[in-house]
Amino acid sequence: MSSSEDSKRAALRYFEAVNNNGDEQAILASLHPDFVFRCMACAPAALQVECNREQIAKVPKAMSAGLKKPFHWTVVRLIAEGDEVALEALGDCEKLNGERYDNRYHFAIKVKDGLVIELREYSCTYSSSRAWLDSKEVASTGVIAPSA
Repeated sequence: MSSSEDSKRAALRYFEAVNNNGDEQAILASLHPDFVFRCMACAPAALQVECNREQIAKVPKAMSAGLKKPFHWTVVRLIAEGDEVALEALGDCEKLNGERYDNRYHFAIKVKDGLVIELREYSCTYSSSRAWLDSKEVASTGVIAPSA
């Protein structure tokens, strides 16, 4: 079992890599080989995704391709107990078409061997679906299929 402080540092390494222009190598270095991401959406079905570390590492750059500035999370709160981390974050950015994407996130994170092994995302799926379901860039990652 990891100490709570070690688990916080491991979780923050992932978020810092995403915030560093979606540095794929740094993202991969922060994730355990058996990593799994789950979007805990109830609806729409297109957001009920599960993916591996290679897939999730491509998402920040793909999202940023449709934004005026690279995607960035602001970490608001971070709590850990052993190898479990709860992280609250804000995402606020502007798409190339001028629309604002503003969402609130909670991540339930599990750490193993100093690396993130599981990331469960809870967010407003209304905002996410409006922003990303029609994104060809995000669809190219294979994580979210574009809407018909």
